[in-house]
Amino acid sequence: PRRPRRSEADRQGASARFLTAVGAATPSTSASSGGDAWKDLVDFDTFRWNGYSINYAVNKSRNPEALDVLLVHGFGASIGHFKKNIAELVAKGYNVHAIDLLGFGESEKPLGYSYTMEGWRDLLVSYVEEVALAPKGLVIAGNSIGSLATLLTAEALVGGPLQSRLKGVVLLNCAGGMNNAATLDDDWRVKLAYPIFALINALLSIKPVAQFLFDKIRDETFIE
Repeated sequence: PRRPRRSEADRQGASARFLTAVGAATPSTSASSGGDAWKDLVDFDTFRWNGYSINYAVNKSRNPEALDVLLVHGFGASIGHFKKNIAELVAKGYNVHAIDLLGFGESEKPLGYSYTMEGWRDLLVSYVEEVALAPKGLVIAGNSIGSLATLLTAEALVGGPLQSRLKGVVLLNCAGGMNNAATLDDDWRVKLAYPIFALINALLSIKPVAQFLFDKIRDETFIE
């Protein structure tokens, strides 16, 4: 059945809150948000998802009248990736959530688990249902594969009982898929570059090579 259309006032209100959250999610350059000071602003906790322990952080000074913002990191990252954003969002009065996806940060890293975008989507949906109650609405902001997980989560929430809770999404450096094969289509430029993608896949399938590249990329000086 077709969902009832929201009024113009509702759409404008949601858009305003969404754009405000986008502005607040811009990385801060202020000294007060650096180092580990952001950890004093949040409480860390865990919840169980499909039998796995999932780590998350929520700001201590919660405002029942404020919008909630859920931050979803990208590949190889964790909650700390958003340390400056957390400080800025809390300073602006939002209720802030940040989560370590399964396999990252302080969340459980099960061996033999098949990691998929759909799995992370289901994890985020469960978090929204069980933890991020967000009585005044929720904006989900994701980076890299976190952006893709954010879109999938929003799609799952729209049309369901939690649709009215979702007020918007923020996509930062959005990934196109977990595998570059997902980008193969009729675009001649993609087909021309595909041998390079195939070579990268072949190299990354060699564990010593993949470990060497990962160790280089995750270096703090490289990331900065």
